[in-house]
Parts: sequence; structure tokens; C-alpha cells
Amino acid sequence: MTPYFCKYCDREHTLQEFGGRLCHDYVYYSCKEDLVTFGKFFLPGDFRYKYKSPGFHRTVGNRLISTVPGNRIAWIAWRNSSKSTIAKATLLHKLAYRRSGAPPEFIAWICETQRQALGHLRYIQGNLETNRYYKYYFGDLYGKGVWTKEYFQTEHGDAFLAVGTGQPFRGIGEYMGEKYGNVRLTGLVMDDFESEKNTKTKESRTANKELITSAMFPALDDTPGHEGWIWLIGTLVRNNTFLSDTNEAWLKMSEEERKDFWEVFRHPATHDGLLTDNSNPQWPDRFPLSRLRTIKNRDFFLAPRRFWVEYMQDLDNPEDTSVALQNIQYHNYAFRSSGKQAFLVDDEWAIPVYIYFGVDLAGIGVSKTHDYHAIVVVAVDSKRNRYILEIFNEHMPIYDVQPVLVRLAEKYSPVRRVNIEKAASGELMRQIASQGTIDNLTVLPGLFEGLPTNPQYAKADSLIDCFGPLLRDKQFFIRREHEVVRDQLRGLPSPAHDDVIDGFKFADYHAGQLFPQSERFPLDQLPEKSKPKKRRMRSWRDSVWNGIDWRTGVRA
Repeated sequence: MTPYFCKYCDREHTLQEFGGRLCHDYVYYSCKEDLVTFGKFFLPGDFRYKYKSPGFHRTVGNRLISTVPGNRIAWIAWRNSSKSTIAKATLLHKLAYRRSGAPPEFIAWICETQRQALGHLRYIQGNLETNRYYKYYFGDLYGKGVWTKEYFQTEHGDAFLAVGTGQPFRGIGEYMGEKYGNVRLTGLVMDDFESEKNTKTKESRTANKELITSAMFPALDDTPGHEGWIWLIGTLVRNNTFLSDTNEAWLKMSEEERKDFWEVFRHPATHDGLLTDNSNPQWPDRFPLSRLRTIKNRDFFLAPRRFWVEYMQDLDNPEDTSVALQNIQYHNYAFRSSGKQAFLVDDEWAIPVYIYFGVDLAGIGVSKTHDYHAIVVVAVDSKRNRYILEIFNEHMPIYDVQPVLVRLAEKYSPVRRVNIEKAASGELMRQIASQGTIDNLTVLPGLFEGLPTNPQYAKADSLIDCFGPLLRDKQFFIRREHEVVRDQLRGLPSPAHDDVIDGFKFADYHAGQLFPQSERFPLDQLPEKSKPKKRRMRSWRDSVWNGIDWRTGVRA
């Protein structure tokens, strides 16, 4: 027992376990200021008896209890780090310390499925119904009105709703009933709404983002001064998801820009995101290094990448040496064509580049099980850096690929070479010839030639041999929106989909040998640098493409 002087009643107390007699004011006010203290007193089963609460619980919890209208808070942490428990405790804290006379809250708890959300709401309901210590200090908040498993209202009119991501959101305010009118949500708790299952494909990730931005966010109250708040809680599962995009955008922003954006907390299982002898665990009592190593070696021995995603929040496995994904570089260059030369430009510099196309066809048939058709536009500079400028990656009949190729070739003219496998080239040419559109192919040099294939060369080895040196030397650049490349590389040596990285491999076939010799120069010199030289026409082939045969892509 530790004696202390109570600042609330001006006398000395003996601080014991919660079963002892403590000053009412001490408990009330100390819990008001700190969520972990609140949890230890009123939710001891989660905050005291199991494990000692780690420091990051107090940091994030105290930020959540200070949420004001309009706040956007994202918390990214590993599996089983009690994210949902902290969120539920915060909501109980908000109910306990709600301001007298404040308008009622209407909060939706959103999970991947409604069944998951129902379990979290039942936790809150159970404490309001049966937690005698909570009821003693804060009164009986059990609602006398609607009290169902998916929706309930407290004595003061605060309402909670359990929702799955597949449910409709429009008209959600009707749940509040006639007493409070048709109101909008004052808060959204989005808890583990993205998983391996509902982010598996490009379409599903896009659908999730559209659901969030076009249905969930508009359901929030937008009254000035009373805007709805959002807690985004979850674990990173893939790139190009809503949670990962929020994290990436926050990392790129300055401190000033972040004031008008999301506030992001990210906690891997260790402070440095690694699993070495010098790593310090975030939660030593529950996840010491020994347990993390056991989890990695026992539960994830068949899929080691999943350990780094689930526990270290690292979408790139640092132990995978086949391709160094952490060395992927990003660029934001714009494309410009001047005369017969292509350039990448930014605000200061112009970089001469050669443009190559790689085409990977999915096949004649189109079904959900086929890969997409992939067209990858690649630029190479004098230092042999490769820049992906654009990726076309869609399901469509094979005869619709040719117009897309022509459109991209005109956009990125002049194109040095269009590379495609020889077998696929023959099928594509047959489809094009049947449509009578062969005249458009003068802008696609090399399309007739096709690339040879080596049946004795394993496909996975060819991809690793293509990307490995580029990533090792940090010569591989993509745009932020091209995370599909990272996703497919992450699956090597047996990716579920490899259409885009195959397209890059084809585009890169000649880039290592044929690249520009001129280095970058100031942008204001671009007009003088890019004047085309006059040359004598030698044959009809020269008149088409600067001496390059458009059918084979080689100089005549």
C-alpha cells in the first residue's frame, strides 16, 4: 500500500487495489485525465489482470479521449495489440464524462462484417448494463428505449450502431427515431475494415475507397463547428488500400500540411520494426522478443512475409533478398516530346530518355480468372535508370488492345520499340489484320517482330534477374499510384498475378543496350537542345520513322 496526499479532499489516503476505499473525487478526476487509469479502475479485466498496459496505449488513448469535432485520427498497429479495446474504452469514457447539456452523439462502429461490429457494441452494452463500479460513479446509463444488438441508445440519447462494410449508409440517420429527428453521424469508428479478403484485387480496393469516400464520409454531420469525427483503426494488409494510402500521404506531408489532414499513429511490434537482439518491443509484457520469434518461426514458417505485414507493419519483407523492394524509388516527372526526342521534365531539369513499351496479353478469352492485359510504358535515361510512366492493366477482349496501344504510342511518341512475346504477337497481329487497321501500326515499331522465349529459363528466375540488379543499384523508379508493381514483386518467386511485371520485363529487353547518351540539362535549354536535325531520305522506310523499320523496330 502506497500513501498519497489527495489534492481533491485535502487529506492523506492509502492507495490500494480498486476493491479498497478511495476518495470518490480522486477516482473521478484521475480517470478523466488518463484513459489507462480509467481502464484500470473500471475495466480491470482488460487493463489490469491480463497484462500491464504499454506506453503507446496511454499515448493513443489520451489522444482519442480528447477528440473534438472534425478530427481525423488513424491508428496503425500490429494484430492483437488491443486497438479495439482501447477504442471501446474510449467510447465508455466519452459516455462517462459527457458534458452536461451536450447534444447526443450518434456513432457508427464499422467493421469488415456486421458480425464483428456487433461483438464490439456488445462489450459497451455489457458494461453499461452490469459494471457496478461504472454505474456507481457515472450513473445508470442503460437506455430505456431502443436496446438491440445492432443499435442502442443510452439514457442521455447517445446512440451506437453496428455496421458492416457491405451495408448501405444512405439514410442512416433514421435510426435515431422521432425523438431526436433525422440526424447525421457525429462519429465513425472504422475498425479493421480492410482485410486480406476484401483487398485481394484491384477492383475490391477501389470499391472500398469509393464506399468510404462516397458513402461513409457523406453520412457524417457537416454542420460548422459540429463536424463528425473519424477514428481509422487497423493493420496494414496491402499497398494501395485506404489505410496504406492515408499513411503514405501523411508521411509525405510537412508538419504544416498535416494540421489539415489525418493525424496518424503507427506502431509495429518493435520500436525499430525489426527483429534483432537490439530491438525493443512495444509491449514487453505481452510481446517480448522471444514470443515474436516464436510466432515468426512457428505460425508463419510457410509465409514469412505475412509476419512482417501482420506484426511489423512492413509490407516489404526485409529478409527477402531476391529483390530489394525497399530500394524502389519514386518519381513525379512529366513527359514531354520535342522533335524526335522524348524527355522527362520537372521544374528545373530535362532528362533525355528513350521510350519502350512492354505488352503482356492475358489470352484470347476474358474471364475473372485470367490475368489482365498489361501495357507498361518505360523510359530509360543515360544512367540506365528505368522510369515507369504509365500502366494500362485491364480486362478486355484481345481485339480491343490495339486502339489502346496506338493511343499510348501517340501520347508517348517517339517510341523506340514495342516488345511482346512472339506467340502473343502473332495472335495480336491476326486480330488486327482481321479488323483492317494495320495502317495505324506505324507508331508501334517492333510489334511484328516479337520477343523469343526460352522454355528452359524459369519465369521466376527471369523476373528476379530483371528486377534484382535494378533494385540493388536503385535504378528502378515508379509513380506513387503504381503500387501494383510492388504488390506483384512481393509475391516472387510465385506471385498470384504477374502481368504488370511481365510487361516491364518485356519493355526492358532492349533498354539495357539502347539508351540515350545525353545527360540531363536545365529545363530552360530544352528548345535549343531539341531541334531535330535534317536528314536525307534514303527510302520509303526512312520517311516513316527516322530510318527505323516500323515492322521490326530495327534500323533499315
